[in-house]
Amino acid sequence: MTLDVIYDETVFHNPHDFVPERWLNNPKTSDGDPLTRFFVPFGKGPRMCIGMNLACVEKCLGLATLLRRFKFELYETDINDNIEIKHDFFVPSPKLDSKGLRVKIKSVVTES
Repeated sequence: MTLDVIYDETVFHNPHDFVPERWLNNPKTSDGDPLTRFFVPFGKGPRMCIGMNLACVEKCLGLATLLRRFKFELYETDINDNIEIKHDFFVPSPKLDSKGLRVKIKSVVTES
């Protein structure tokens, strides 16, 4: 069985866990290579996935559809602690112990 580089534990610590912080502060492997070199969800070079652009478009359309059809409200989220920018690691981020933005569906939007 071939192990995909994205799930290689020698490159990514706990590869099956959602850990966005792994990308902060220009992370490197134990060999000193930047992690971005190994993040290849669509492949690279001449054998790159031909559906990469389609996947990105579908992601945007899916999000737009959700936002158009449902009304959301904040769920256990404080704007000051969980949303406002408190740090800037090249990408602005809230408090380090923030749960992030969480919402729940308030209602379904009906077409008039």
